[in-house]
Amino acid sequence: MYAGAIEQRSECMMNTSKDTIGHNDQEILIRALVMYIVKKLKTSEGIVIGTFRMCIAEGAKNLGKPFRDVRNLPDAERDAFYMGMFDMVIDRMKLNLAMRRAFKYDCLQIYERWKERTREMGTPPAESAAAPEIDQKKQDELLNDLDSLNLDDIEGFDL
Repeated sequence: MYAGAIEQRSECMMNTSKDTIGHNDQEILIRALVMYIVKKLKTSEGIVIGTFRMCIAEGAKNLGKPFRDVRNLPDAERDAFYMGMFDMVIDRMKLNLAMRRAFKYDCLQIYERWKERTREMGTPPAESAAAPEIDQKKQDELLNDLDSLNLDDIEGFDL
């Protein structure tokens, strides 16, 4: 039984290293979500990053593609991947129902804003094979923009 757990853990670690790292724009989204959760829950950044990477690995495994390839999926499939990842992360945080709803809503707001900004910055559509990287200045602008969202004042939202 112990050998099986070690084998499963090493398989998860192998998937994590190669399948959970995305393009710069994808990493900006993950970083923004991690920063939001760390600030909201006052928890360890390492734990939150690890949780995201585990959920990305699981989603990539279910999809049969690495995280980098999510960028090239049609809009509906790409949105479904990210929504599933948000759900997995929230499930692993073991929050009460009200907090789950608030976190999901806030994650969706961050995701929608990220989508708008990456389109503005010229991230190619899913059909395009060549993907130029976003420069550091634009990355910083997007992170600052996502940080400026005031998600604490949102009330009365019901899923």
